[in-house]
Amino acid sequence: MKRVLLIFLLLLPIASAVNLDIKENYKPGETMIFSMEANFLSPVTQENIYFYSNNVQIPLVSDITQINDKYYIYALLPALERNYTFTAKNLHYFENGFEKTGSIEKNFSVSGNITDFSVKPGFIVAKNNFSMSVESKSQSLVVVAKFLNSTQSINVPAGQERTIYFTKTANNLMFTEISLSALNTQYKIPAAILSSFNDSAPVNISLQESFEFSKYEYNFSVNKNKEDIFSIYLKNTGKNTSITINFSDELEDVMKISPVEFDVKSGERKRIEITIKSSQEGRLRGIINAYSEDYSALSYIIINSLEENAALPARENETFEETCAFKGGEKCGSGEKCSEKTVNASDGDCCLATCKEKQNYTSIIIGIILILAVGAGIFFMYKRAKAKQNPADILKKQEEKFEERMSGEVRDSLSKS
Repeated sequence: MKRVLLIFLLLLPIASAVNLDIKENYKPGETMIFSMEANFLSPVTQENIYFYSNNVQIPLVSDITQINDKYYIYALLPALERNYTFTAKNLHYFENGFEKTGSIEKNFSVSGNITDFSVKPGFIVAKNNFSMSVESKSQSLVVVAKFLNSTQSINVPAGQERTIYFTKTANNLMFTEISLSALNTQYKIPAAILSSFNDSAPVNISLQESFEFSKYEYNFSVNKNKEDIFSIYLKNTGKNTSITINFSDELEDVMKISPVEFDVKSGERKRIEITIKSSQEGRLRGIINAYSEDYSALSYIIINSLEENAALPARENETFEETCAFKGGEKCGSGEKCSEKTVNASDGDCCLATCKEKQNYTSIIIGIILILAVGAGIFFMYKRAKAKQNPADILKKQEEKFEERMSGEVRDSLSKS
């Protein structure tokens, strides 16, 4: 009995501590999605989570949100096979009747065949229609997306990224999952679909306002010893803030950025110039990072330095086209119509007012067609019946009409005389 009690007491702190559902192994390039649960006494933000490899911090594209008592976290894992550690620092939580402040970490590995595709973001918190990006890692594939009662498919060429758009069909607040699958890979994306952001909502949801670059990865090609200028964009979906830009040491000798520091308003996008000049041929890969007091964002930079006279790939005009969601609107469904005139967005027509159900004229049109068809049928039957009358009957009717007309004329002549 004492031994059982001792085992129970030893297990109790473990059961009451912070719980992480991180797997032991992930595929290279996979989107890592997991949750963290505890009786937290203060919010957990992006500033609390870190990723390490060999005790060196690894900057990964990641995000965190809170839904009820759980925090959901996702990270885009690199293709490099190695061991990693997830660490959450400065956590303030309640355990075994006591307040605690500390850190928690868990090891995992990235190995095996590269994943079929990755997805971004790894969770959804939405009150309107929303979208997700999928990227094929090895070959062309068809991604099947299931959300509530709808299913759709999208073709994704090898090494390219495509966007899947979802229509919010629920009017009430709900927590559900989005299924994305292709070949041997499947994701279950947690999703909180909101009816409104109000204090009486029966769930606790943390909205992560932040900013991000217009692309997850930029690929620039230049000629050796020749200076070239490129533009990228940063969008701010959070509050007014001041942002500082820097980049990793690998790019220091070949790249300059302007501006380095700037203020950005809520909803604003900022153009950033990147000047590149390389004295050597080859390929460089680094990271550009934007950070403020509360948030941070990063993107990967790839620089291909070619021979001085080598032909460069056609350059795409780098613009930041605002999506409908970024404009604060929603995309009306196939059976809906915007109550006001729509505006243009990068993902199509955007309704900044209210999407209303279209008036259905189909039943009215069908009714009119049926009435016309019945009338035409009656008229046709009448004409046909008239054409089939017996000639003797027709002659008899004509004689009767003639006699009536003649008798009338005789009466008229007698009355005159």
